[in-house]
Amino acid sequence: MDPEEPDALLHELPPEQAATMVARMEPDEAVDALRELEPPEREELLGRLPARTAERLQRLLTFPVDRAGDRSSGPLAWEQRD
Repeated sequence: MDPEEPDALLHELPPEQAATMVARMEPDEAVDALRELEPPEREELLGRLPARTAERLQRLLTFPVDRAGDRSSGPLAWEQRD
């Protein structure tokens, strides 16, 4: 397996481990890997992520591949404001 293709690893890992891997990826890498999955696999994986992480990735998935919004990077960290 090519280490440059995380989507190939997502196919081989159990769903819980695949979700952990996606949650640790940079958002742009996670979106690229998720786009390579079939919709049912993608939805299952997103359903195993923390809600806010899944929401952000779903939002990024709505951008066309060649748009700037799709190229977001940075950690999937969230701040809760009081």
